[in-house]
Amino acid sequence: MNGSIEPVPDRSDDPGASYKELSNMSTQTEKLNKRKNELLDQQTLVLNQAQELKRKLTDIEEAAFTAASAEITDIETSVARFEAIAKSKSLISLPTSLPVVAAEKSRKSIDRKSVV
Repeated sequence: MNGSIEPVPDRSDDPGASYKELSNMSTQTEKLNKRKNELLDQQTLVLNQAQELKRKLTDIEEAAFTAASAEITDIETSVARFEAIAKSKSLISLPTSLPVVAAEKSRKSIDRKSVV
């Protein structure tokens, strides 16, 4: 990815496109969360090792920890974006107005009118 946003292809003729896109976003989110979990496990391991030896992180460990933290932040931003897109797409599919159903007149009011 070169940092630019790719144009979204027109898929208005494919009724399943929205579902496919949401499914793809879900898959991407799962991959990102898996990577985030790996990074958190690495950070935990480094911190536990330093704690067991009662020492501070080395310069190399500190740099790796900082890089992992930056990647985690990027992942969280991407996941939030995917979730926002999914939410917006689900709102688009909601009806724009509520259907109006005329209430039936009660049986008593109908009977009274026919008697008179």
